[in-house]
Amino acid sequence: MTVQSPGMIKPYGMRSRRKSVPVNRWPIVLALAFHMAFLAMLLAKYEWNFTALVGVGQDMLPQMVNPVRALGHGTIIYRNEGENDGQFYYLLARHPLNPAAVFIPGPRRGEMAFRCQRILYPLCARLLCFGRTGMIPLAMIILNLLALAGGMVFLQRLLIDRGASQWLSLVFALSMGALSNGRYDMTGLWEVGLVLGSLWYYEQRRWLPSAALLSLSFLTRETAIIALVPLLIHAVLRREKGGAWLLLSVVPWFCYKGALRMFQGIPVFASGNAWSIGKTPPFGTLVGFIGNLPWAHLTAVELLQTLFALLFLLFAVASGIRALQELRMPSPACLLLLFQVALIPFAPQDFFSGVSDMSRILIGIFPFLVLLYAERKSLYGEFLLAWGVLFTLPGLVLYALQKSFACFCL
Repeated sequence: MTVQSPGMIKPYGMRSRRKSVPVNRWPIVLALAFHMAFLAMLLAKYEWNFTALVGVGQDMLPQMVNPVRALGHGTIIYRNEGENDGQFYYLLARHPLNPAAVFIPGPRRGEMAFRCQRILYPLCARLLCFGRTGMIPLAMIILNLLALAGGMVFLQRLLIDRGASQWLSLVFALSMGALSNGRYDMTGLWEVGLVLGSLWYYEQRRWLPSAALLSLSFLTRETAIIALVPLLIHAVLRREKGGAWLLLSVVPWFCYKGALRMFQGIPVFASGNAWSIGKTPPFGTLVGFIGNLPWAHLTAVELLQTLFALLFLLFAVASGIRALQELRMPSPACLLLLFQVALIPFAPQDFFSGVSDMSRILIGIFPFLVLLYAERKSLYGEFLLAWGVLFTLPGLVLYALQKSFACFCL
């Protein structure tokens, strides 16, 4: 009998009896119930106004052509908070590909133009509510819940192929990364869910469906490149010529970006300006962030939040070390995890400001860490999974104790 290497594309009994194992719906039901309860806890503080999750900051209003027309009556505006991408996705859903209708010439118009490349999520939100702009905040919530469920389906299929428990998918679904993306109407759940689908088809050697889902992930967020590159590397290492089909995944994104350049004047390579690649030494922004903190003037809560964030950063680095241990014979999940962590040294400074910011950007760490553990179980892997789960508990406590932010309605 031929023993297949753990790094091969189909090492997990695919097309065998394991394929007949159905997806367990109960982890998905439990995760969706947990997320809805979490969102309900937050929305109750703002009288069930769904725009509370969008996170529009007050400093955005002076740069708008007409704030009421741009945002709609009743939108919650935060006085000292906001500054999340969710506000731009909301604006894109209300005014697709039209930054000039929202902002006067200036930095904010450029920021919205940059987010135009992430059109899939806001476009689906607009389509889901049939153009009724007042329903867009609710549609964004529903879409993230659907993305969570879809991502869990593919993750559970990957776990079935590895002969592991499907309940491990809850490590991803109940992580701070998943909760934070749902909390701020972000695209992380969409991006990771589509990448997990692409990975499942990749391991089945179904190249075109894999490329199709990866192309949708690109249209959700351009950082899908950190999924494409490791999959291509794995295909080259295993001499899988079919992996070249994955290069098709970038074609729709480049065509769309070309159209934006032609009709909207948005540069083709408008992303990544905030990242420090080539600007500062690795970890330079982290050192600057720690050095600029007013440690002597931090309140007890602020100090706990900062230490919590640094502990999460340590967890991410420890996860990268786990991936490095398997580089002699890397699986796709190993390379995907490694590339997720590899961006940390070049992250912008505000990335380190809190565990919510870090976890929602590094959401991909959780499912790929689960898959790597399912492939090659170890005590260190169990420790990391437990660490990831335990991070959710203090995060929930902070959210529960957090009072509603100072805000007003348009």
